[in-house]
Amino acid sequence: FTRVIREDPNRRGLLYAGTETGLYISFDDGENWQRMGGNLPVCPIHDLVIKEQDLVVATHGRSFWMLDDLAPLHQAGSDLPAEGSHLFAPAPKARRRDYGRFGSWYGKQDSNKLNFGRIGTSVAALEYRDDSDLPHFLNAGQNPRPGVVFCYYLAGASDAPVELHIRDMDGALIRSYSSASEADGLPARAGLNRFHWNLRYPGAVDVDESLASWERPDGPLVVPGEYVAELVVGAGSCRQSFEVRADPRLETTAEAFAAQKDLLLKIRDRLSRNNATLNKLVALKGQVGAWMARSDDEAVSAAAETIVADVDELMPLLINTGISESQLYPSGLHEKFNALFESVDSADYAPPRQALEVFDQLSAQLDSHVEQVNTDLGAKVAAFNEAIRGLGLGALDAM
Repeated sequence: FTRVIREDPNRRGLLYAGTETGLYISFDDGENWQRMGGNLPVCPIHDLVIKEQDLVVATHGRSFWMLDDLAPLHQAGSDLPAEGSHLFAPAPKARRRDYGRFGSWYGKQDSNKLNFGRIGTSVAALEYRDDSDLPHFLNAGQNPRPGVVFCYYLAGASDAPVELHIRDMDGALIRSYSSASEADGLPARAGLNRFHWNLRYPGAVDVDESLASWERPDGPLVVPGEYVAELVVGAGSCRQSFEVRADPRLETTAEAFAAQKDLLLKIRDRLSRNNATLNKLVALKGQVGAWMARSDDEAVSAAAETIVADVDELMPLLINTGISESQLYPSGLHEKFNALFESVDSADYAPPRQALEVFDQLSAQLDSHVEQVNTDLGAKVAAFNEAIRGLGLGALDAM
């Protein structure tokens, strides 16, 4: 039995039908129907509502369901390429903040174990599955992730990497992803693919894994406006523009959005400079230690000990080297830049004067430490290299 039929106001002839046993779709005014897939169980569908780009499904006995982002259905048709690729135009998306995915306070829990956690004033049961870092709720709805979901069609598996480039309307590159990078996770299967972008710029340079660090994989959110996505598959490419809208609940001005983004990018860049300097010091200390083990020359040992002492003095200024110990140690610039980033990025507002002052103070300290690395420590490394060259050994290359 058919309980309800609705026409999508965004595309003529696109129909949805709710029946006693599930949901069906037609692209040709009802001439042909096919069952809609996904995770909707077999159940009676008593009502349907199209709200902008979402389909709200009222079941009998299985609660409410929502199909997020109907944009690919609005554009799908018989004109998909027999060869090559096609990028669907994303629907406009609100710039919504994610204040930490559920469970992020405790980190990812063990897979396939039942967990309980608080969502506002309610407690929900959830589990983490082997193929995802996100929780799977067992007795609560799953909100869509903030950001844009890009849908693209590949006629066949590609030998060349699939790349997705996101730019502003002036052509400036914001972020790139590639199927050749396991970390990016850009799918490249034949057929329809989906990829989520969280609307953020790239993050800061990672710190050497030997140090306990505050990871910063993402930079600031893009500001509301128009953007362009380009899908590149081999020699072919396709482009689609899309809109990022401001949260409709806010009254933040375009100038405030821009000021916040600009400062966050500066903080990210200074954090990257700090982390890159740390990585240089870690590599230098490791190389010096290796040369000390290979030579018993007193001049080499003395020069090496001086370098190690300088590195040990500089490292705590750049990062908390004792964070894994029970005793409390002072924060370094790594923690301070990250904390400043979190503060400025905590809501949609222009950065306050105090944040700008703190940024200037931290930047001046970083410049001083980097100058010390490049001059004082650099001179000692040069002297050390002269000493080991005299012994017929190769020079350090960490600096």
